[in-house]
Amino acid sequence: MVSGKPGCQRARWPRHATELSWKRPVRALAAARVAALAALLACSIAALASEPWLGARDGDGATPPPAATHTYRCGDRVVTVNVTKATLELTLTGERLVLEHVPSASGAKYRDMHGNLFWSRGEHALLELRGQAYPECTRTGCDGVRCDRTPRASLSGMPWEIEDIGGRGIVDRSRVTLEFDDDGRLSGHASCNRFTASYTRDGDKLDIGPAAVTRMACPPALMNQERVFLDALARVRRFAIDASGALVLAGANGDERLVSARRP
Repeated sequence: MVSGKPGCQRARWPRHATELSWKRPVRALAAARVAALAALLACSIAALASEPWLGARDGDGATPPPAATHTYRCGDRVVTVNVTKATLELTLTGERLVLEHVPSASGAKYRDMHGNLFWSRGEHALLELRGQAYPECTRTGCDGVRCDRTPRASLSGMPWEIEDIGGRGIVDRSRVTLEFDDDGRLSGHASCNRFTASYTRDGDKLDIGPAAVTRMACPPALMNQERVFLDALARVRRFAIDASGALVLAGANGDERLVSARRP
């Protein structure tokens, strides 16, 4: 019996044939009980459909949701999903998987032939890769190089390897890295020398202090790249994880990409 929902009335269950017409009392009693069961079932279905966890923000479960790109945080991992028609492209630490939409009772569910699963339910999602169930995923609200909620864990942890400085890439076989700790210290390789600096952050805002650098000499190409890299760090004011999973360090207005990096 479902109660307390708008439009749901307690179904009256006929107990005796005498409550019905005196003609064909047994058949009439059975029909009345069937009608009462049907009314109760319809009311229960309507009540369940009104529950928020069965909402249709991500589709009705039978048809794919519209194309979109979202970023989720699953524990300490950042996952980017790109929905296109009946498929979902999932990016996790540089690895890309393509999952197919499958029917579900709610939300938007995707699987592949290896059993990998991504099941989105509005702001939250379930992720299983190679038999491993990740912590519940939460949508972060990232968009381009702007991000409303970028947690500290997306910076600290494993080092970031620089892929691009000022839109010019990096010198072949050179090593440029960033490593953020939880105490506001930044260190890494600047191309030739190692460096260390302080940093502060507030949401997606990031300020990096003056860098202390060792004094080794290297070929001119590496020394020039090191200078450009350190100058770029001094201009950083924002950071985010973009749609490809890369760390983007940007200028004050958030539109100028100064440095791009990715975890190995």
